[in-house]
Amino acid sequence: MKFAVLAQSFDPYSGVPTSNPMEEIVDTKENIMFKNMTNILQIHDKYEDFWNHLNNHPKELVFVQSIRKV
Repeated sequence: MKFAVLAQSFDPYSGVPTSNPMEEIVDTKENIMFKNMTNILQIHDKYEDFWNHLNNHPKELVFVQSIRKV
């Protein structure tokens, strides 16, 4: 399954956007991190977890705005 994830990053202290919203296609058959995930909530949680927990003091936080099947 493929999902279109629309996400945007924000400054963790001020809440000011640090990027424009960007869409990324996640393929649950090809992407090992999302392997066999079947619902939008699983994709949402894994996507934010990956981007927001790469280090202990992030300069920006990523929030998923929407996810849709493609």
